[in-house]
Amino acid sequence: MRKLTVLSVFFTIVSLAIAGSVMAQEEKPSLSPSPGVEEMVLEGTYVVTAETKSGFSSGSAEVKKTGETYHLLMTFSELELVGVCAQKDNILSVSFVNNEGMVGGLMVFEISATDQSLIGVWSQMGVEKTMSIELVRIGDPPPPFVGPPEPKKEEAPPSPPKKRVPVNIGVA
Repeated sequence: MRKLTVLSVFFTIVSLAIAGSVMAQEEKPSLSPSPGVEEMVLEGTYVVTAETKSGFSSGSAEVKKTGETYHLLMTFSELELVGVCAQKDNILSVSFVNNEGMVGGLMVFEISATDQSLIGVWSQMGVEKTMSIELVRIGDPPPPFVGPPEPKKEEAPPSPPKKRVPVNIGVA
């Protein structure tokens, strides 16, 4: 488990450092923040289509918010990828390792505020090129988490009436 954590931290740093250069190599329009990206809820379930060395592969992904970051679990038949994600404007960077903790890599996505998809590139250790990857949300995004409901305050039982003590007023 410690090896998995160390690899995840390492690849997060690497992915953030090279995310700009990888996306800059793509011939795409400017990556200025898209309207509404800040409000987009990235948590949820996605269908994944990824280019591989031997063609294309389909799978699924779960994204969960963890503080200021996200965790990713991506599944392709028997292969699982576990990653940590960092968002900067409309860019989501992911460092990942496979379910054996042996092979790591990175993914860099452009977040689409219009159709809630993540479109990007990915690569892994030992591969000398980037490949395309797309995540498309399944269903509606979950509502934003607003915290647990506040517990109901129980009212204290009414106090018993005070006894009146007769007061002798001396007559002079």
